[in-house]
Amino acid sequence: MLMSKFSSYIALIGISLLSFTAYLDVTIVSTALPDIQTSLHMTVSELQWVMNACFLGVSAFMASMGRLADIYGRRKVFYIGTLIFGFASISAGLSSTAIWLILFRAIQGITAAIILPVGVALISTLFNKNDIAKAMGIFGIITGAGLALGPVVGGALVSVFSWPAVFFVNIPFIIVGFAMCFFTVKESYSQAKMQIDYLGMIFLILTISSLVFAMVEGTNYGWDSPLIICSFLLFIVSLIFLIVVEKRVSDPIIDESLFKNPAFLTTVFVFFVAGGLMAVILFIDPLYLHLILNKSIWMTGIYLFIIPLTSMLASPFIGKLNQLQGPRRLIIYSAILFIVASILQSLFDAEFNLVWILVGFISFGLAWSISCQSPAIYIAQMIKQDHISVALGTLYSFWNIGAAVLLALGASLFHLSVQQSISHQLISENFVVANSDQIILNQFVKQPDQMLTIINKLSLPHAEMKNIFTQAFLSGMHAMFWPLIVFSTIVFLAFVLLKSKKVVRGDRRVR
Repeated sequence: MLMSKFSSYIALIGISLLSFTAYLDVTIVSTALPDIQTSLHMTVSELQWVMNACFLGVSAFMASMGRLADIYGRRKVFYIGTLIFGFASISAGLSSTAIWLILFRAIQGITAAIILPVGVALISTLFNKNDIAKAMGIFGIITGAGLALGPVVGGALVSVFSWPAVFFVNIPFIIVGFAMCFFTVKESYSQAKMQIDYLGMIFLILTISSLVFAMVEGTNYGWDSPLIICSFLLFIVSLIFLIVVEKRVSDPIIDESLFKNPAFLTTVFVFFVAGGLMAVILFIDPLYLHLILNKSIWMTGIYLFIIPLTSMLASPFIGKLNQLQGPRRLIIYSAILFIVASILQSLFDAEFNLVWILVGFISFGLAWSISCQSPAIYIAQMIKQDHISVALGTLYSFWNIGAAVLLALGASLFHLSVQQSISHQLISENFVVANSDQIILNQFVKQPDQMLTIINKLSLPHAEMKNIFTQAFLSGMHAMFWPLIVFSTIVFLAFVLLKSKKVVRGDRRVR
């Protein structure tokens, strides 16, 4: 039974604030990456895991957490997820080593996979059909503000305090949101009988984790090392078992039949690319702005703020365009914007070019706003009604899978390109590199933020080496975006060629 309208809106704001922290975490941590790397003496691979651990947690558990809440109680599971998220936030801020920080980031990801889908499910129980659209609009504004404010708040907190503040800032919002929900949100369950695919969940975790680990650590250990080879083998075996298991269970985490639908398959790829581009930009751009353009942490946050601010401001207009032109056409527009943003990022250089940065960031912000709405609407139109929940759960899982996998691929290309660039430039400058200098040069590949410190350790000319390191970093950064240009072009071509089909949904046909 629905509560009074006042209590419902108090609950809505409380749920939105708790979800706000999970969205805030996506963008706020990126501005603290340079400070985290310096403070904890992290390598690029370790720093990458600060982002990837969270994406992996969300990817592996997003598809199943909603079902867990349906069975055991949405309110109960939501509260447990929120409390553990708060604990992980405090623990991440108190971490003194890379390992502990990465561990608690993974826990943040797992609990965010609870907060986000279950929060939306709870909102649907609070309002009737006439008020649900307005309620979801309020929810979207508050959570969108989390994405938008992340870079600015993160930059300010790191400048005034230090990197742990970007994790501690979650706690006040959790306390207020929890207090607003505690007496207003009632328990609810699903009426349908469902089971949790625990075995599928395990194989999904193994599949994603082994692939990402192999791609992230391949450069460090060597692509032919036993550990990396075993990781790829584990990925293949886990993927095979995942496919076999998902075919046999009654309520699979990933419904294999959905992938036989061309519309669903191409839309999944949109989310995969969108998540990957988001992860790469939020990972490499703070380092670029801070290390290469010498922008302060505060100014780095200001520039990154352009992306989510554009997304938030464009959101209402994107909703209207979806109604006027249809989601398929908007997805084509987003693919074009992905291509533009990726190409511009691949052309960033050591000279500050405000126009390129603005156009690149605004392009991605618009594409982000479209990809957050249009693919889900398109899937809802193209998939039969009884498959909608599983389809959307799978769709959002691939956003995070794309973030983890493409960031891992990008980081591997970064390492290889930096190494090749340094070697090529040293040869062209006719520098003779001693063994001791070679060890120091290898350190730069792992810790580019320590550029000035590393240069001072070298016996080679400092001015020339600073230029060599700068060009090597840019070479690595550019290499990260070429796969995204290719994938974005594939998305564009796929949706241009994809023919719209009439599919039965319930008792009506849609195009």
